[in-house]
Amino acid sequence: MCRHLAYLGPPTTLSDLILTPPHSLYEQSWTPTDMRHGGTLNADGYGLGWYTEDPPTADDLPAYTAAAPHDLASTGPAVGNHGAAGGAVVGDRGAGGGAAAGDESASAGAVAGDHQTSAAVHQGAAAAPSSVSHETRRRRPVRYRRNVPIWADQNLAELAGSIRAGGVLAAVRNGTMGMPYGEGAVAPFRSGEWLFSHNGRVPGWPESVVKLAEQLPAADLLGLDAPVDSAFIFALIRHRMGARDDHEAAVAAVTSVVRDVEATAPGSRLNFLLTNGTHLIATTWTHSLHVRRTHNSITLASEPFGEEPGWSEVPDRMLLVATATTLQLTPMEGSA
Repeated sequence: MCRHLAYLGPPTTLSDLILTPPHSLYEQSWTPTDMRHGGTLNADGYGLGWYTEDPPTADDLPAYTAAAPHDLASTGPAVGNHGAAGGAVVGDRGAGGGAAAGDESASAGAVAGDHQTSAAVHQGAAAAPSSVSHETRRRRPVRYRRNVPIWADQNLAELAGSIRAGGVLAAVRNGTMGMPYGEGAVAPFRSGEWLFSHNGRVPGWPESVVKLAEQLPAADLLGLDAPVDSAFIFALIRHRMGARDDHEAAVAAVTSVVRDVEATAPGSRLNFLLTNGTHLIATTWTHSLHVRRTHNSITLASEPFGEEPGWSEVPDRMLLVATATTLQLTPMEGSA
């Protein structure tokens, strides 16, 4: 089995989540304590996913009418713009010679400075917006995945220490026997603004889920990151969300997928983490998950880490829906 975690809250460095705490995900890659007969090492790759913010587009900005040039001339320069662009993350080659697969992303913000006019405003020219609200800035996920053990990536410490994010999903992989290896098989998987991780396995894969696979368009099956159960499950969830991209649709899709996979492949282990950077949806289905909350953050992890108190084990067969400040737990159908 794998180990994974998800975090929503104030921006923090990836190092503070992944590397430096006692019994961190980094340490859990070689010293897990609750694998439940799912192996002893998580050395078949690892992945990090985090959220940045897109700069606002012209459609996001409130419309306004500029004052006439002769009016502006009487008041001096009216608007000052400033912006920043984030750097791209590119993985270097590791010590073992494997190429790092780092997705690239950039984040930028644009702020329109306030301006005032005297006669111009009264003559019908509206003032420019003073700022762009956070809601207009779409969050987008970035991934960094490797098919080497997390401890073998010499770039990780510097990379993780330089990135701050308020939404994070990360995993270390212990590949199921018979399934392929490679970066495409490593969580987090991504579609649109959603990141996904699966801790568990589907018995009898792939024959056991052929009927479910028939529900997917051929293009979705051919477009899987890798022919593994986790990637297939994520494709099934996204397909069932349909044209909707909100967390309510995600909750309904996750619930139905757990039910149907368990029905077709009894004994499946289906611990999911699914996030869009604002909402976090998780399941416990025959594997471990723990939660820690503060007044402004939530962390879910296969095993507790860090020195702070407050971790609680989530009962089996539960559905969790959370934001940074809210948490709802619901027993799933078929719970013991």
